[in-house]
Amino acid sequence: MLDDNELYSLLSACRQGTLDPSGRLKLELWADQAPENRVLLDLVTGDSEAAGQLKTLYSYDERRVWQNVRREAARRRRRRVFRAVIRTGAAAALLLGMVWSADRIYERYQQRDALVSVIEPGHTKAVLELSSGMKVALTDRAEQRITEADKTQIVVNPQSATFTQTAEPEKAAEPLINRIIVPKGGEYHLELSDGTKVWLNSESEIAFPTQFTGGTRTVELQGEAYFEVEADAAHPFVVRTDLLSVHVVGTSFNLMTYRDDPAVETTLITGSLKVVRDQAETLLEPGMQARLDKATNTLTTREVYAESYAAWARQMFVFFNEPISSICRKLARWYDVEIDASAPELDRMLYSGMIRRAEAFNKIAELLSATDELIFRERDGRIVVEKKKQ
Repeated sequence: MLDDNELYSLLSACRQGTLDPSGRLKLELWADQAPENRVLLDLVTGDSEAAGQLKTLYSYDERRVWQNVRREAARRRRRRVFRAVIRTGAAAALLLGMVWSADRIYERYQQRDALVSVIEPGHTKAVLELSSGMKVALTDRAEQRITEADKTQIVVNPQSATFTQTAEPEKAAEPLINRIIVPKGGEYHLELSDGTKVWLNSESEIAFPTQFTGGTRTVELQGEAYFEVEADAAHPFVVRTDLLSVHVVGTSFNLMTYRDDPAVETTLITGSLKVVRDQAETLLEPGMQARLDKATNTLTTREVYAESYAAWARQMFVFFNEPISSICRKLARWYDVEIDASAPELDRMLYSGMIRRAEAFNKIAELLSATDELIFRERDGRIVVEKKKQ
């Protein structure tokens, strides 16, 4: 099993043509472990149609990978190329982009405005709260099996939790509700009793019945989650939040509903869904996003790079024309650090870029600083983002 650092080194050597036979064998064995691994290796070696498109995407000056997007023509070009690439495998394409570009940007600018402390990324951790109120830490724990009062079998380990409905469950007056709470600096994956898969992002919480009964499969979410819903046309899957609900059958989508964010965003990857707000319903097609603006209480739809909104579940940060304040909110949750990006002039600064979530915060700060427009400083245990004085 290759760790991230060794994989990154081997892929870089492969790209540069300096990979020895031993390293090539390691990559081949790694590629055989999963289809997405093979896609990535084919991209690096050029044995893929997407390889040429990726080279086009990263052919412009490396300083502009994290630079403000000012030219509409350049934005449209990146959009066309990225849309073509993303269809071949989002996770592979995004990681390869960093192999081609970020390593050289970082080396060039690593001495500029460096942070003193090394801020490590988040990792898998959460708390499972059973219907009895008992709490189980889902971190650094060997696999264990729990039986709920309705005979639901729960298998938990440091990476995920699986809920399995028994063949003859005991009837309960009310459905038993479990919760999984993910703190800042954490993430977790679970599989519900109907087979639906859920990835929870940092500072998120989901409440769900151990067994689904009735006409709908309903869960409640606060924070952010990526869902791959098991198809069941007779029993729609419903996600309820404080401000709206999402109704689906067999669908993959991302829902972001943090209390401190200015909007609730529902992004459809595959399938179909409807967003329900008060008495109004909005239907989405793949590649569309419904955005509820909290300040104006208006719900709008737009076309987006849908896969990029779910890239965090594949261990990537992806930003397209995103304000630095929004980027910093996401970074603060994942790295469990306070980031002050409240300066008014920062609201007008939009950035595009991509990087692995496994990287230290310092590397992202260096990439953003490489535009010569931002500086990250440590003050009283927090990070302050400022616009550089020209």
